[in-house]
Amino acid sequence: MSNHAEKLTALLDGRVKASSIIGAGYKNPKKSASEWLRTQMANATLTDKLKISATIVASSGRAFKSEARARSSKAYTDLFNGKSELFTNKVITGFGVWPSVFGDGYEIYVIAR
Repeated sequence: MSNHAEKLTALLDGRVKASSIIGAGYKNPKKSASEWLRTQMANATLTDKLKISATIVASSGRAFKSEARARSSKAYTDLFNGKSELFTNKVITGFGVWPSVFGDGYEIYVIAR
């Protein structure tokens, strides 16, 4: 997990480009790389049955400052209203907000099967 944490710190500080983590072609590469790293860090602490499919953070790539901000975000509202198009071949079976495993705020987690 520490390797992912180091990469996330470097990404958020601007010392590493997102493309070196996830490749090219993303609409918001810093956000996408941050979400991928956070998902990997969270899943490293969870059992196979509890693993999440994705995390969602603010457009800056940083965690939401508060649980309330995460819950009022467009991403959470879309999930709540069943309008999310996060996955094409999976059904979202659960979602919520939890403290970031990185310790910098709150992130939205999504479970899809």
